[in-house]
Amino acid sequence: MMVRPLVLAAAAGLVLATPAAAQQQATEQENLDCAIWATYNLGMAGNEAMQSGLAVAVAWFIGLYEGQAGKNIDAAMAARTAEMDEAMINALTMPCSGRFLDFADRVSKRGKGLRAGGQ
Repeated sequence: MMVRPLVLAAAAGLVLATPAAAQQQATEQENLDCAIWATYNLGMAGNEAMQSGLAVAVAWFIGLYEGQAGKNIDAAMAARTAEMDEAMINALTMPCSGRFLDFADRVSKRGKGLRAGGQ
């Protein structure tokens, strides 16, 4: 399975441009919010490609959060989701999809380098 096409398919329906700040180190709160954003959109994804790409995004953002926080995301995700409405989640589209597209680009470049015998 190639991750890059799935990621692009998911992101194509969610964002038209990526923010310049997509490469910044994110905070725990930003990773938590993006995990919520990706999970929310996964539940509404209209096709398999978007579902697959967003499932990768959910796992990635959860991993980032749990790595920073040193704890399981479940309680924090439940508490934060209760504070958010649909508009707040939708406002996360640009920053979260931008960060995820940046990640996909890095993974894709690494994969091409490995296939070419590089590092």
